[in-house]
Amino acid sequence: MIEHAIKSYKDSFSGLPKDIWLLSLIMFLNRMGTMVLFFLGLYLIEVHNYDETKAGYIIMTFGVGSLFASYLGGELAGKFGAVRVQIAGLLLSGISFIVFGQMDSFLMIGVMAFVTALTADIVRPANITLIAEICPGRNNTRAFSLNRLAINLGMAIGPFFGGMLAEVNYHLLFYVDGATCLIAGTALIFIFRKRKFIPHEEETKVIKKSPYRDIPFLVMLVVMFLFAISFFQLFSTWPVYLKKIYTYSEFSIGVFMAINALLVVIIEMPFVMWLENKNITRVLITGAVFTFAGLFILPFNGAAWFIILIVLLFSLGEIMVFPFASTFISRRTNNNNRGKYFGLFTLTFAFAMILAPLYGFHVMEYLGNDVVWYFMLPIGIAATLLLMLNGRLASRE
Repeated sequence: MIEHAIKSYKDSFSGLPKDIWLLSLIMFLNRMGTMVLFFLGLYLIEVHNYDETKAGYIIMTFGVGSLFASYLGGELAGKFGAVRVQIAGLLLSGISFIVFGQMDSFLMIGVMAFVTALTADIVRPANITLIAEICPGRNNTRAFSLNRLAINLGMAIGPFFGGMLAEVNYHLLFYVDGATCLIAGTALIFIFRKRKFIPHEEETKVIKKSPYRDIPFLVMLVVMFLFAISFFQLFSTWPVYLKKIYTYSEFSIGVFMAINALLVVIIEMPFVMWLENKNITRVLITGAVFTFAGLFILPFNGAAWFIILIVLLFSLGEIMVFPFASTFISRRTNNNNRGKYFGLFTLTFAFAMILAPLYGFHVMEYLGNDVVWYFMLPIGIAATLLLMLNGRLASRE
């Protein structure tokens, strides 16, 4: 049985192009330094003595930068190539993170939050576009998952050491985050500078269509917005809640986030391989239920074992939602419109990043610390109903 499990695990990684592995390695290098976003709310509150609302505005500004970057990343990837856009974004964001950590005034912190997000997040739509270009066939769900695995493996390291560094000096987070962006951008130059990706013959025959007229795609964007505005509480209110209400240290919070990343690393690929021939709508609905349920029960118990259970639930949720949502969208695109589709896809997450901290911190401040998690129930129900509707629309096609 153990040998069969090991073989199945190995098989889940087979059949993927070499370039997918190289791209995933680069993203791993980049995400090893992902620290600032996880601890930005605590940094603003602990170091600069901002209240929750003021910290929320800074994180919102980060989201505004991400909003512009999501649109620009998709457009620029279509015009200049996904590789070039990623190189520019990684190198510029490396410099921006380092400068960001030197700012003291509220205005300049807000400006650098915007600039850093703008440069860092143009990488996201370009990265997804490149994966779809490299691996457009039936293995693309596992290609998206391998890239996510590399990202999460890096993020298992980032928050863990980020929590340790934050207890020494929060400014170290910005230096490390910036350095890993510069390293990843340099690696991308050397590995992909001469590669050209030729469209598959079957893709060139697909009729060009506009994402703005694609109803199932637009419904999926609404669903992903609801999912993201809830999931992004992990980067804003979740660590603050754990510290403020349950008195966990930064190190402990980093450990919880590392558990999330490690779970994704260990189980996502075989899990996705098992699910890749299942109905995408059902997979997405199940993933949404796990995620919203995990966030909803946070106020019920503050014991470490219960927090780990919550981490397990939303880890399973993101494993089922993120790669399969990308696959759903990828299968509706061609080489003429792929950048626009994934630009709008990441734009949805950028909108959510703007509103998530405002929603979370305002609810915590004015309605109570627990209410932000209770609201996950109606949001989750709405997302599930929309996914059911989208399944019917797609099946009619």
